[in-house]
Amino acid sequence: MLARIITALAEDGGPLARQVLALRVDADPKGGTYSRALNLGWHRNLLAKTEPERRGEPVFYSLAEGVQT
Repeated sequence: MLARIITALAEDGGPLARQVLALRVDADPKGGTYSRALNLGWHRNLLAKTEPERRGEPVFYSLAEGVQT
């Protein structure tokens, strides 16, 4: 799942909202596997995320700086 997320972000070239990214990788946006893959990528410094300024706004993910696909 993490490999699919990284590939989708590399192909898009910009940050994607969590929901949009889930659609791109054909995953349940609230599913455990998807959430674990995002967390793993973030903890391994493969993914960067932008926290929302206000409650209810989407979290955006992108490739971390220096990540090559």
